[in-house]
Amino acid sequence: MSQIKLFLAIGLISSLVACGGSSGGGSKQPTLPADAVSITSNNAAAVAESAISTVESISIIPTIIGVEANIPLVRIAINTLITNVFNEKNPATSVAAGVTDSYPCPSDGSISDTYTFSGDTSYSGTATFSNCNSDGFILNGSFGYSSTWNNDTGAYSDSGSGSLTTTIGSDSFTMTVDYAETGNLSSGDYSVQLTYSITGSVIGGYLVETTQALQGTYPGDVTSGQIIVTGANNTRLRITVTSSSTADIELDSGNGTFVFFGDAFI
Repeated sequence: MSQIKLFLAIGLISSLVACGGSSGGGSKQPTLPADAVSITSNNAAAVAESAISTVESISIIPTIIGVEANIPLVRIAINTLITNVFNEKNPATSVAAGVTDSYPCPSDGSISDTYTFSGDTSYSGTATFSNCNSDGFILNGSFGYSSTWNNDTGAYSDSGSGSLTTTIGSDSFTMTVDYAETGNLSSGDYSVQLTYSITGSVIGGYLVETTQALQGTYPGDVTSGQIIVTGANNTRLRITVTSSSTADIELDSGNGTFVFFGDAFI
């Protein structure tokens, strides 16, 4: 069972309750989008802010000094997805096959979740968001998932993938997500691999890949890990977590060499 469901809390979507964990067979995988933005020293801080703030999904909460970019709330999109998909089901029934639950979203729309239990140690399914409106934040699309856990040791493994279109006011963007987490509920240790692409955002598209697993111990924040943000023309950002409160940001202007760009406080 995912560590995320234990500590992820966003008031915007706290009233949503769902289930989940991994792959939704045949789901589109994240790739560099056609509208990828070329990352330069002029927009690197805004792209980094968007990318790192998304990683708050696994407890990183950064602030890049001097940046006040008006960007779509990618973080809320992924947090909404993870909160609804990786949440606790009651395994007391032991075996349930092809069960579909439907429930309303806080403001409008609905979520339909079709899942199957295998005993009391695993389940899988697909969650479909239909104009799921939470205070003006709207999700459409589906996410396939699976989750396994060991009731004796506390070990768990969650994974999932899917593509969703998100709308906030006049802003709309599409995100394709591939997510995997392993950990132990007894020790609190967790390790996350997160890959996602964004297309249609106001700052342009980009691809984010975890090159070093994002790791930490609940209830603490992530203490190590690294992500690469790829834009057009071979431009990249490398963001490395250096402690539970800091990260280094490096910029590759397209020549294959990373140069230190700045610090992020997380």
